[in-house]
Amino acid sequence: KRSRGWRCDDRFPPRTAPRDQSRGLDDLANHKPTRVRHPQPQKRPKSSYLRFAAEQPNKRWQLDITHWTLSDGTDVEILNLLDDHSRLCVGSDTLRVFKAHDVDDSFRKAAASYGDPASMLSDIQTPE
Repeated sequence: KRSRGWRCDDRFPPRTAPRDQSRGLDDLANHKPTRVRHPQPQKRPKSSYLRFAAEQPNKRWQLDITHWTLSDGTDVEILNLLDDHSRLCVGSDTLRVFKAHDVDDSFRKAAASYGDPASMLSDIQTPE
């Protein structure tokens, strides 16, 4: 008498009883397919589709500092001043490290060339 388990010399798995096979088919016949969900990126709010821009030139300037590494390994900071209406770069300077007086000097040079803006926008945070 053969056992129902696997043996090393068996080439095929043991067969199941007919009642087990029919139960499996019934389960498949009554199975409801699950809805396939594809991952979606987080949806942006509709308000983010509006362009953030000033209505008039010189109404708002944006200031930002970008860190950059030169080919010789020197770290520098690039200060850019942009007119928020036209995206015109009204000022750009590069130093190893910007201090408050350096930013003020860059602003005054740009204001001498293009006039004073009504407001400034910056994400630069002061150290604690």
